[in-house]
Amino acid sequence: MLGTWNTSTARLALLFLIAAGAAGCSGEDRSTDQRSTPPIPERLAEMDRDLVEHIEQRVSAVREETGNAERWLQLGLLYEAHEVYGPALECYERAVELDPDQPRAWYHLALMQSETGDPASGIVSLERVSELEASYVPALWRRGFLLLESGRLDEAESTLLEARRIAPRDAAAQSGLARVALQRGDAEEAVRILEALLADGVRQPYLHHLLGSAYRQLSQWDRAELELIRGRNSKAVWPDPWGHEALGHRVEFYVLLKEAKGASDSGRSEVAISIMEDLLRKRPDDRRTLAGLGRAYLRVGRAEDGLRLLHRMLELYPDHFEVELNMAAAYEHLGDLEQALTHVDRSIELNPAFAPTYRRRGTILGRQRRFQQAAVEFERAVRFAPDDAVAWTSLGDCWVQLGQWGPAAASLESALRLVPQDAKTLAKLGFARMQLGDFQGAETVLLEANRLSPEGSKAARLMLEQIRQRTSAEPETRARR
Repeated sequence: MLGTWNTSTARLALLFLIAAGAAGCSGEDRSTDQRSTPPIPERLAEMDRDLVEHIEQRVSAVREETGNAERWLQLGLLYEAHEVYGPALECYERAVELDPDQPRAWYHLALMQSETGDPASGIVSLERVSELEASYVPALWRRGFLLLESGRLDEAESTLLEARRIAPRDAAAQSGLARVALQRGDAEEAVRILEALLADGVRQPYLHHLLGSAYRQLSQWDRAELELIRGRNSKAVWPDPWGHEALGHRVEFYVLLKEAKGASDSGRSEVAISIMEDLLRKRPDDRRTLAGLGRAYLRVGRAEDGLRLLHRMLELYPDHFEVELNMAAAYEHLGDLEQALTHVDRSIELNPAFAPTYRRRGTILGRQRRFQQAAVEFERAVRFAPDDAVAWTSLGDCWVQLGQWGPAAASLESALRLVPQDAKTLAKLGFARMQLGDFQGAETVLLEANRLSPEGSKAARLMLEQIRQRTSAEPETRARR
């Protein structure tokens, strides 16, 4: 370990000395110096101290043996794990120079080339992976995807067929073949592939997105809308051990904090408290841990402990907008909505461009039944963060309360583009469409809500019954006329 933590600037200076000092003293020429100098992230001074310490250790290991490809690979994996892609790319480039026969290094190099906007180089690197490890199927379907996105359909198809030959049940390769068919305008072939995958039990919302696109090409509009709702804004996540390898290099503090957040979000507050109490003993002044533990205490009824930690956080960080936002959340949880508004307004004053602050303000105003004002805040939230599904849904709820059915439907549709399989939002959209007189559109989304949540969609079933009664009564009314 390289000394103790004093300031971010001092730590940054130390790392640059480690990275560049040895080569400068040895009299090596500049090109050799650059090739043997481990890259240092520009935003190092902003990083968590645990991560900086891990970077120090791996940079030192590389400096000790600059010709060791595995050490460059390990530094690259640490950077990749924390989304520091430029330095990761440099590390992998050096690793494959030193050991051209290491397929994992070539694979991660390809991932970073693609991530940094160089798919052509990614394709070449993945070809090298397949030369070295022909049985690793993800290298084939990733190459197929890049070829497909580059418009090289024949090469993409050939690569994906090879992946399917090696692993006949590989869903990623078959989804790629469906995409090739779609780009060629052969929607029937795409439907055949995708329906077979879904019938085989593959659970992947992205397949529904592709299937909806295929139905749309075939002008089967009802089927297309249903599948596109199921797969809207989904991302394909396929099994890929090498691709997910970097996740194992996230530093312990990040991992534990993420684990605590997951436990808290899933209602396991006591588990979250246990983890965060340990973290707080290691770092008594860590803002994220103070905030998370304070909120967890409030959830289990330990209001005094929660407020104590949150006020301590406020003393340590008196002009930090997220601290004020956490205080607002705490007072909202305790039912003191005026005090919550005071803190949320201070948060907006400190950072007027942070979307979650407007969402919090909208939520508080909604609890006070000030729906018109709440709608204004949610509109600001989605302006700053158009991918915030919760804010879009909340905005839709405000318009429903105000009887503004057109804006309500539009807002809820925006939410569903982001979270397509939300039965409650689908039911709300069905209600808004009913009020607009769009009974066919309402029926489509209400059927999907009922499919997704048969036990929890009582409202959806009641609305469906109303639609059927109304539509069945219309022919009789016309006949009497």
